[in-house]
Amino acid sequence: SDDNADITICYDALGYVLSEKHQYNSSLKWYEKSLIIKKKLFDPFDPRITSTYNSIASLHLINNNYNRALEFYEKAFQIFQQKYGDDHPRLAECFNNMAMIHKKQEHYRKALKLYNQAVSIYENHNVDNNINLALSYKNVGLVYRHLTEYDLALEYFNRSLKIYESILPLKHSLISMTLENIANIYCDKENYRQALKYYEKAAKIYRHILPSTHPDVLQIRLIIKKIEAKI
Repeated sequence: SDDNADITICYDALGYVLSEKHQYNSSLKWYEKSLIIKKKLFDPFDPRITSTYNSIASLHLINNNYNRALEFYEKAFQIFQQKYGDDHPRLAECFNNMAMIHKKQEHYRKALKLYNQAVSIYENHNVDNNINLALSYKNVGLVYRHLTEYDLALEYFNRSLKIYESILPLKHSLISMTLENIANIYCDKENYRQALKYYEKAAKIYRHILPSTHPDVLQIRLIIKKIEAKI
């Protein structure tokens, strides 16, 4: 039945190509065909099934079918947990995926719990300067902002910034986006002088890496004008 296993590779590839072309419903059909064969061929907890589960989940996410997306991300999570135990970076990816769905559904406390589980795994793996840890800190910060817990949001954005500044070029888009996230919090707190300071730092990077007519450059220029008017 190697032939069948080879067919699933082809089906997954077709699913991928169609999703890249934004033909999401056609893509889903090929991934579902692949899944039917994989379920016949492999043990239910075989990690080879997870890539198809994750692909199907991401397509449901694109179609705003959040509960279906969550269902397939959870299936992938159960397989990784069975294979790797409770403390492996693959599980952190699953936690991030599931948290993202809860965040979109505005289930912020659930999202926070899952993002924090991802953070714990990355921290346990002693990846002090790991980009995934920085991204996870950012995710936690964004949820705290939704919960209007601004000081905690700031703390996590600053943790994220510290990692980015230690591993990325100083004129990197992830740094400018984080500076903007920090500025947004100061704005929420009505601390406009601090907000302005961080928006200007972000704007400086945007001007360096983007064309002057880029929407991000124009938008931050507009924000800075509005903040200056408040001071």
